[in-house]
Amino acid sequence: MLKENIKILYSDENFKENYFNGEIDFTLFESKETEEITRFELSIVNNGAAKKIIPFAEVSNNWVAEAYMIPCVNYNGNEWGSGNEPKGMERDGKPWIFSSDRIGLPGCSVAENSFECTALFSSVKGISSNSSASVFVKDGKTIQRIYFSHMESPCVFLRKFVYGDAIVEFLSFEREEKKTFTFYLYNYKKQQKTSYYGYKKLFDYVNNGSFYKGIPAKYTAQTIKEWSGEFFRSLTEKYEDGYLSNMGLLPGGEHRLGDENSVFTYRNFGKYEIGWCGQNITAVEMYLRAYIETEVPDFKQKALGILDNWMKRIYPCGLISSNYDVPFDYSERIDTCNEGWLLYKLVFCCRLLKQIGVKADKYESAIKGICNFFIERYPTGGFPQILFASGEVSVLDGCAGVMVMLGFIEAYKYFNNEEYIARATGAFNFYYDVYLSKSVSAGGALDTYCIDKESSGPILRSALLLYELKKENKFLEYADNIAHYLMTWAFYHDVHFDDNTDCSVFGVKTTGGTSVSAAHHHIDCWALFYVPDMYKLYEITGERHYLIHARALWTFAIQYISDGTMKLHGMLRPRGAQNEAVIQCNWHHPEEERGQLNDWLVAWVKSFQLDVIYALKDTDFFKESENEKV
Repeated sequence: MLKENIKILYSDENFKENYFNGEIDFTLFESKETEEITRFELSIVNNGAAKKIIPFAEVSNNWVAEAYMIPCVNYNGNEWGSGNEPKGMERDGKPWIFSSDRIGLPGCSVAENSFECTALFSSVKGISSNSSASVFVKDGKTIQRIYFSHMESPCVFLRKFVYGDAIVEFLSFEREEKKTFTFYLYNYKKQQKTSYYGYKKLFDYVNNGSFYKGIPAKYTAQTIKEWSGEFFRSLTEKYEDGYLSNMGLLPGGEHRLGDENSVFTYRNFGKYEIGWCGQNITAVEMYLRAYIETEVPDFKQKALGILDNWMKRIYPCGLISSNYDVPFDYSERIDTCNEGWLLYKLVFCCRLLKQIGVKADKYESAIKGICNFFIERYPTGGFPQILFASGEVSVLDGCAGVMVMLGFIEAYKYFNNEEYIARATGAFNFYYDVYLSKSVSAGGALDTYCIDKESSGPILRSALLLYELKKENKFLEYADNIAHYLMTWAFYHDVHFDDNTDCSVFGVKTTGGTSVSAAHHHIDCWALFYVPDMYKLYEITGERHYLIHARALWTFAIQYISDGTMKLHGMLRPRGAQNEAVIQCNWHHPEEERGQLNDWLVAWVKSFQLDVIYALKDTDFFKESENEKV
């Protein structure tokens, strides 16, 4: 599938599609990168009067795609979920076109059937990265296009779930002006009749160490450990006869952008959460780790103070509250993302308590209570998304329960209870067969009931743990697939920001960031969660694309931490503080704009950074030599 399969066209200012002619001419050179990937240099010359056009390349497949993707934004039409995020290939009869400040791999679209997978994508360098993509079906053929311009059409997804007018930027060509673009065609002939993961060799190539360059590590792991630990501990509040960890800092405690008249204070509502954003159970773990390292009595006291406060919130069925500042009664709704994170991390806390000579009996009983509840009430398949405190289902479908699955595996390792590993394996088979076998996962980001990346992180870790425990190669194969699905959510290029925007002023780069979900188009550093898993895959397989990818995720996540002098929106950020969202595209809240950092200095970012450091402290992950730098 070489250049005879590539059509080069352009749209004029009336949006009429034209083939090039003598007035506007082009040349197309090709070179082979790999067996599956061809590189193209497209040079366009304007021989006539000055004009504005949008050049684009098109590939037509003589089949209807069984699976398709525009990475970070559209996964098989985003069919799963009840929201109003962009769905399908078209809206109002017009193909969706997404710009590359939303697409992690510029201009990329992927289409596949049972026998073949094709992808178009552009270079991450120069004007080529300012491209856009669409994929649609016409007359029984799947059409993929890469537009060498910023296009968001037929409308712009502004925020959940609000749309605005289309944005189309034409390229200006002066007389005799020449512009050159670089793009790639990926074509993979499948050895097995299967769908959904034909794109894996594409992302192996992208993560080969030369296609893109990750951000140099701004700080050492030791500095991050000190600063992130310092900030995370600063969120601890005295609460009655114990302690709780606040979810984070906000201007005046409210979700808004700050100004010179604002100060950062604790979030003043929904303040205490066991996992997810609030990370109280991880605060316990990190206090215990800090106590082991320093023997500072205050660290032990606060660890037990936070933990014992949550142990007051155990319901008769065995479930434990997700949130502390809600009524402790059967009206509470407990999501399995939080409950699973509690189960998972409480095992680590028990191990650490034993290490320092503290009896862990009552905490072990809490672990058993959660496990027994799920075994008795929900013995097969996946776990409900949200439960009432009585144990009855509130929301059934979704992947938030993958955290419970991960917790069961860790509980098995602690208690050696065969029921636990059997239940975890059954849940894994369910989540993989229903979701990941189709190269999607869904509903793990609790504020977006849609296709996302977050729910697949615990599935990846579970696959690796099951491989380690069961010695069955199928789990390693599953892990390889899931890791590649996660790679599709990452950014491999640096979005250009206007001068005087936050990202421009502070030099924030987008390479290594990850889009949140099909309904949240900003990027963040949640991928910190699976950095250790990517590294584990590298250790097991020796494949460097996992290592390169993991380091890109890490270095993105540590680049915009405050050193204590960072002043933004009129407010000084404490040392170690870091906001959640990077607004890299035209997806934003009403008061935010492209290139902005938000002022939500949240707990989870710090806990995830500390998790990476402790997970990989005895490896060479943080010890890059010059020739290993990505």
